[in-house]
Amino acid sequence: ALDWLTLRTPSAETVKAFLLLNRAEDLQDFLAASRAYEWPAQNMIFGAVDGDIALRVSGLLPRRLPGQGRFLRSTGTPGATGYLDDDANPVAVNPPQGYLASANQVSTDETFPYYYLGGYDVDRSRRINRLLRADSSVTVADAQAMQLDTYYAEAADLVPVLLRLVREGELSLTARGQLDLLRDWDYRYGADDFAPVVYELWRGALVELTWDEFDADGPLLTPPTWRLVDLLEEDPLSRWFDVEATPDEREDARDVVTGALAAVSERVDSLSRVAGYDWAARNDPAVLHIARIPAFSRSGLETGGRAGTLLAQRGSMGPSWRMVVALGAGEGGLPRAEVVYPGGQSGRPGHPHYADMLDAWAGGRYYPVELHTAPGAWTEDAAGGQRLTLIPGRSD
Repeated sequence: ALDWLTLRTPSAETVKAFLLLNRAEDLQDFLAASRAYEWPAQNMIFGAVDGDIALRVSGLLPRRLPGQGRFLRSTGTPGATGYLDDDANPVAVNPPQGYLASANQVSTDETFPYYYLGGYDVDRSRRINRLLRADSSVTVADAQAMQLDTYYAEAADLVPVLLRLVREGELSLTARGQLDLLRDWDYRYGADDFAPVVYELWRGALVELTWDEFDADGPLLTPPTWRLVDLLEEDPLSRWFDVEATPDEREDARDVVTGALAAVSERVDSLSRVAGYDWAARNDPAVLHIARIPAFSRSGLETGGRAGTLLAQRGSMGPSWRMVVALGAGEGGLPRAEVVYPGGQSGRPGHPHYADMLDAWAGGRYYPVELHTAPGAWTEDAAGGQRLTLIPGRSD
């Protein structure tokens, strides 16, 4: 019933691909290495001092009929018939826009001749493109700010529509105050912000009212938010806005938008009165031990973001590695790099370096990387902080 390439015999070609990537010196070396890679499929992105950039969806991509793989199929119906040729994998090299971005977005446009499926994120890619189109002269500090960006494009699309449709006169004073909070919101999910809590609860109630025709006893895959925005703006009298629980009435978009906020406003108000309750308290950012042992984990981290923002922190799921590299900008023409990850250099609980990088990671701070051409080790900088030493061109 289920088949995943990664569960098959280990791939010598995938191991070969990483060895080749470690030794790649130019664009052609990168492309050759990415073609050797088999599974699991990855977006590989490349940049060189000479200005070449590239992105390739690397791995074996099944050759499917349209829609194949999305649903259970009858016994005897054909499955995927082999894999796409290497040259058919999506690839971009030195595009006219001058940059490339990889953020789990759909990798092709409608002209791509082959069908492939998956779950994709559009909001992070939209945000990256808007930032880079506005100013392509990105510094290391700019890149770090992008990685820590908590602006949510979906909210920026939906909130103005909700504010335009809501019948404010039918709401309580409490709900009107919540509307004022959203009017002043910049659509960022800061750790200590409360407006995101209002939006999330209002949006959740709106989704339930709009798609109430579906059976919601179990997990429900509803249409994406962009489709809801389209309905609200283009077809406010759509039958989807009619509420099943009121068969004698025919609701429209304004009714469900107003009713959704009215339904959650008291809960929102009660949460706002809880001391210290903000977006971080609701999202509960955490870094869990692999065995989920609480004593070896850290919860209640003060960091913002959500799924769909560039800082894609959702509970215990989030960015496990942040790295910014300026090629050729360091001493002797070496790259300048800064990194951070949620943990420490030691895997032993109780060790001083078990989780000493966690606070820096949660606070958006980075460690400089010392790059040498001979073996090195951890050193201490003037402030007593750690500096990570790497050796370019060595696989050990």
